[in-house]
Amino acid sequence: MDENILKKIKSLPPLDDTVLKIQRICVDKNSSLADLVKVVESDPMLTANILKSSNSPLYGFSREIKSIAHAVSLFGMATVRGFALSSAIKQNIKINLEPYNINNNDFLEISTLQSTFMFKWYSKVNKAMLDVLQPAAFMMEVGKIIIAHELLEQNKDEAFKLALSKIKNAL
Repeated sequence: MDENILKKIKSLPPLDDTVLKIQRICVDKNSSLADLVKVVESDPMLTANILKSSNSPLYGFSREIKSIAHAVSLFGMATVRGFALSSAIKQNIKINLEPYNINNNDFLEISTLQSTFMFKWYSKVNKAMLDVLQPAAFMMEVGKIIIAHELLEQNKDEAFKLALSKIKNAL
């Protein structure tokens, strides 16, 4: 199973140009939010997702966010990078998390809630940690997708569900 998971990781589709540009901006200490705004504005789908999220009650901003520049300044680079990575996954990878007993909508909601929680908590504690924590959380979610796919391929999903329910019942 380990070998198959490694093959799946290696076969993940490459990230699109927008995500790669955002990654470069986020690691370049000389880049600015204005650089990030330019790249985000060049991707209409990402722009729409960020504006939709910024106006979601989850983030609790006091007034409507109408421009991507405003949203990027509120979220910061790490959170915008998380949005870009999430968007890339949704567009490029078939998500089936049946072994975890969750559907795609639940998965996306859980991922959004995780990101929101991290943003709200760490922007007050140590905003710099978002640069590490958000990509780590993202990779954890991608791992779930890969493991679920492998479990389904090897017909081990029912055994996995049973193990999960035993853990849940023990709690």
